[in-house]
Amino acid sequence: MKEKISVNGLKLSAALVSIWVRSRNTPSAAMSLLCRMLSAMQVNIAFLTSSEDDATAMCCIDAEDQATVEALLNHDSELKAVVQFGQRVGLLSLYPHKASLKLLGAVLQALTENGLAVHGVASSIAALTFVVDYDCLDDAVAILNGCMILPSNPAAFRADFKVRQEALLK
Repeated sequence: MKEKISVNGLKLSAALVSIWVRSRNTPSAAMSLLCRMLSAMQVNIAFLTSSEDDATAMCCIDAEDQATVEALLNHDSELKAVVQFGQRVGLLSLYPHKASLKLLGAVLQALTENGLAVHGVASSIAALTFVVDYDCLDDAVAILNGCMILPSNPAAFRADFKVRQEALLK
């Protein structure tokens, strides 16, 4: 039996939608333009990753904002040509205080061996974040419970509130 890895916390996002930007010529320019557009519309970016080698970038926004963003993209044919909306996804963030690199491998192995697709991965000084299908978030937690020592309070996994940007009224 493998030794379970302890993590200090786990957080699950609300429903998000993935947005893929694929541009052979100037991927960073296209992503920059999309980010400026989202900012002007006060749409939060919950996740952002890119790889200049294969000219692809991916971000995740609140699923409720998809129709608004699609409508605005209809007015920019150049950007619309390189932007593609993906499926509903969710973010699974682990807080692995003082864990070794084997945590990343253990999570990827556990999720993929159990048939869950991992659409993106990001790390920071405090967290490892995995992008998975939204409808599979609870399955992912159950799978990880088999190879990790998760926090004892599962109610803390999901946020009780959502922060949204709004225009200031004068």
